[in-house]
Amino acid sequence: MNENELENAPIELMSKLTESLLLAIDYKEVKRIREENFLYLHEKLEGLNGFKFDLDEFQGPMVYPFYAESTKLKKRLLDHKIFVPTYWKEVHSRVDKSSVEAKYSDNLLALPIDHRYTLSEMKFVLNLI
Repeated sequence: MNENELENAPIELMSKLTESLLLAIDYKEVKRIREENFLYLHEKLEGLNGFKFDLDEFQGPMVYPFYAESTKLKKRLLDHKIFVPTYWKEVHSRVDKSSVEAKYSDNLLALPIDHRYTLSEMKFVLNLI
């Protein structure tokens, strides 16, 4: 219902507070840290990652996509307060449980790499994995 309402809503301006907050961000530094965290995880996890991708194609990643057919791993990360979102929950209502789509929804872990995290936190995530 919200999507339908927003589809026809007029575009509005952001608040002055939001604009000020966004202008205060050093986007080049944010991008650099995200890419550094991504590459660090990739260096350590590439051999274990069931999801293969081309490093030449990434730029300013949001997460590190790690595919592992283990329902325990996501729970372990969440138990240690590592937020790992679940994407595509609605897939299960449309496809068979054994489909590739369902497997990605269940097993593709979007590991956090954002600019608030240091190498120390990346090592903590690795140790949990």
